Amino acid sequence: MMRNTLRRSLRNILIGMGSILDLCPAPRKELQFPPIKTDEEAIADAWQKVGDDLSVAMNKEIDDA
Repeated sequence: MMRNTLRRSLRNILIGMGSILDLCPAPRKELQFPPIKTDEEAIADAWQKVGDDLSVAMNKEIDDA
């Protein structure tokens, strides 16, 4: 009987603490997003990466031969 009362009391204390933490949460860092590119810039960057990857693959193939 005493054990149940203790568990209920502990549970209520923890719920209360959780409620306080919800009201006063720890400060968060502001998220920073990269600048938005135009479609043209994004496509150009993607093709540049494809070209770089192909260049690395071709050089590796030449070195392996």
